[in-house]
Amino acid sequence: MQQSPHPQGRIELNISHNPMAFILDMVTPKVVINGYPCPARWGRNAYDLPPGPYDVTASFPYMFQSDAGLARLQIPVYAHHATIVLYEAPTFMWSAGSMRVTQTIPMQMHIP
Repeated sequence: MQQSPHPQGRIELNISHNPMAFILDMVTPKVVINGYPCPARWGRNAYDLPPGPYDVTASFPYMFQSDAGLARLQIPVYAHHATIVLYEAPTFMWSAGSMRVTQTIPMQMHIP
């Protein structure tokens, strides 16, 4: 396996919702990192990035809102480390979602 010439880190964003809100399984969550839309799905999402701080937002479309459950967080990415982040959709769709860093671990110890 060839090593990248520039060190990389990872944001692992786990996107979840309350099981009672099963209707959300029919929509695709939205993730924006530093202003750029990124592919996302409910569950585990991994984004390999150069080290540095990142402005991350997560939301989902719901009825007439394009960004329901919006949550934003500044997330530090460290070289050769995975920053594990949890986004939880709100119970009430017009409320804000929650996002928090749960841990940062070395990539060697991280199970993909």
